[in-house]
Amino acid sequence: MTKNVRDELIASFQSCSEFYFKSRFDEHKFLFFNKLQIDKLGSRYKVELVDVQFSWRDIPIITSDIHRGVDQNEGKDKLMFHQKCIVNYTFKINSVIYPPVKSKNITFVASTFKPFGLTFFPSFHETQNEILNFLTENKIEIKKQLNLLHIDEQEYDNSTIGIAFYSGVIRKERITNPKNQGINHLNYYYEIANCHWQIEDCLLKALYYFKYTTDFLSKRVDAAGTTFFMPTMNNYDNQYLIYIGFGLERVYSFWDRMTILLHSFDDLNLNEKNVSFYKYMDSLKKAKNCTFNKNSSYFLWLSNFYDKAFMEMVEYRHRIVHFQFTDDWAGVLTAKFSSISQQNIVNEDRLQELKIEFEGLLKLLHDNYLNCISGFVNVLKLIDQIK
Repeated sequence: MTKNVRDELIASFQSCSEFYFKSRFDEHKFLFFNKLQIDKLGSRYKVELVDVQFSWRDIPIITSDIHRGVDQNEGKDKLMFHQKCIVNYTFKINSVIYPPVKSKNITFVASTFKPFGLTFFPSFHETQNEILNFLTENKIEIKKQLNLLHIDEQEYDNSTIGIAFYSGVIRKERITNPKNQGINHLNYYYEIANCHWQIEDCLLKALYYFKYTTDFLSKRVDAAGTTFFMPTMNNYDNQYLIYIGFGLERVYSFWDRMTILLHSFDDLNLNEKNVSFYKYMDSLKKAKNCTFNKNSSYFLWLSNFYDKAFMEMVEYRHRIVHFQFTDDWAGVLTAKFSSISQQNIVNEDRLQELKIEFEGLLKLLHDNYLNCISGFVNVLKLIDQIK
């Protein structure tokens, strides 16, 4: 390969990579996710690149090989391009610009087949260290950004820690069912607190993988007068959905534990072995006489949460755990989203709905994480009203 041909190829690769970065910017959430408000997830929002500058670094690496694959390019000469680049960019979400200028170290990768220059297939990734160290080195930073504090880290009445707040309520003498005297307040508290910590861990891991997820509308192919949106789900999508599913299961387990606590102070004639949050709340709302003050703000919060947020979460959790064939093929989240995306490759509106639901799951888990903290406080306040 002559120097002129090589220089032309490098310029073409770089130009193609830069165009790919700009045209697909809204797809690659990890470039701006730390500034994306979680409230926007699960809704329509527009991301727009305002300004971008590329500073190519090091010597580009171009290698030649024979393509191995069962497709139309089988046996063709293939060129692969690798080069590092510092990308400085500014973007806005809807109409709001997010300053200052961001900078990323990115390795661009592209390939083409002979005759060279006709088609380029670019992609890019962040430096390996950023990917490998994200969870371990930046976990505290993520918690700060979203102000995540699990139950054991919260401050409560009189600035007490969780265990002191819990013990101060549970240890009070009340005219209650004798079995309450057998509650080990320390062990039971850590059952609740550690369950909430597990939800946080699932949320943080889902946040990490979400930054690298794909987009159901990103791979568009026009053929025979029809627009196809080809499925693009990858390992990051699957990992994201796995931790969302795990997190929702832990949310359900958290409320099981809170239910046993409520049941300890008024069993409503329900068998403890079969009691669940929704069974208990249904019975509690219907009960004419009960231990708890049903006119208090604490009960009203619990009732409102049960009617709205809890039932939405349970719908996902139930289908994940107890699979049944349904019209919308809703079971394990990875199966649901991959199946629906493949069934609707020519239905842009349905894929847009799927994208909104896919992103909205992160907000759903985040909201339930916060509701667990509020629920912990309101349940204990409700118990504390017992005379």
